[in-house]
Amino acid sequence: MKINTKCDVYNFGVLTLEIIMGKHPGDLILSLSPSTTFTTHNMPLTDVLDQRLSLPTNPVASDLLHVAKIAIACLHTSAQSRTSNNATSFSRNIYSESTFETMNNNHKIIALIGLLMLEMVQNSVASVVSTGDFNKDFFVIWSPSHVNTSSDGQTRSLKLDQESGSGFSSNQMFLFGQIDMQIKLVPGDSAGTVVAYYLTSDQPNRDELDFEFLGNVDGKPYILQTNVFADGFDNREERINLWFDPTKDFHTYSILWNLHQIVFMVDWIPIRVYRNHADKGVGFPRWQPMSIKVSLWNGDSWATNGGRDKIDWSKGPFLASFGNYKIDACVWTGNARFCRADSSTNWWNKERFSSLTSTQRRYFKWVRKYHLIYDYCQDNQRFQNKLPKECSLPKY
Repeated sequence: MKINTKCDVYNFGVLTLEIIMGKHPGDLILSLSPSTTFTTHNMPLTDVLDQRLSLPTNPVASDLLHVAKIAIACLHTSAQSRTSNNATSFSRNIYSESTFETMNNNHKIIALIGLLMLEMVQNSVASVVSTGDFNKDFFVIWSPSHVNTSSDGQTRSLKLDQESGSGFSSNQMFLFGQIDMQIKLVPGDSAGTVVAYYLTSDQPNRDELDFEFLGNVDGKPYILQTNVFADGFDNREERINLWFDPTKDFHTYSILWNLHQIVFMVDWIPIRVYRNHADKGVGFPRWQPMSIKVSLWNGDSWATNGGRDKIDWSKGPFLASFGNYKIDACVWTGNARFCRADSSTNWWNKERFSSLTSTQRRYFKWVRKYHLIYDYCQDNQRFQNKLPKECSLPKY
């Protein structure tokens, strides 16, 4: 499938018809064929108007029918044959019977609203938004002198020394999608250092999804800690030992976030699943958009061996490297509806991504059996035998 702006035009058509019909236009879409998509001149308004509404009289009826024709024209089965989402050609392609200048005022208003909706869809459900260039997709938020980016923008490194740590953040905020980042962690004696790669809403009652890589003394394995904040509450830490040396080469760390679940993955292997049980009173990040943040900092008060192993500054400076990232997510422009919609663009909300596949479940169980070293849902002492509600609910 080739993704282009014609996909946004299709989304506009579906959304507009849903408003006019009062329901998803699935049956109408199935009934359309290439020969009838643009031959709608004799179509009665009763075929598309919400049956709960009384049939309006002209000129309202005429205006509604024109808007419906615009929407149907956007649903051509061939993406290449759909009208352009450029405002000028859009008007020219649809209004073959009259020009914009000859429309009545109501018609002009409705047409302009339609074009505005198209622009909103284009900007709000944009997917595959990464350029692969750190300079274009991210900005430095901490100690620019400690951030080094390759000349082509494809790789970036962060430095930690006694003077400062460092970090960067995405230019955009997102609501649902998948984020992949390749990372090569601090080599050698990295005790006390923390590399954080996470999504956060930066609100007082923030939502946040954390990868935290906890350094260790030379010869001992890195610990990967994950955490989930929902509506400002966290205390959901899990820890695993990685099954490889993450300092020797780049590995891919991913977060899949949709309406059904949050999946943390390492080289596509699911290491943690946090399911949406909001209907049972469990917090789940689903309304607040989040930005991507990456940082390297001094966490020796807690990160390694409970804070007993401190940073050995004589081994510094400490460097972590990042590259080959992919942001395939819904760009936030102020309306959650577009990001929550079931559309071809929002692939992550499809039913097939609502739970782990059978193969993913096997890998997930393997990680839990051989590499899990801490799970808050098993810490009865911490929670005084009153584990959080999600601990008794299924993960898939």
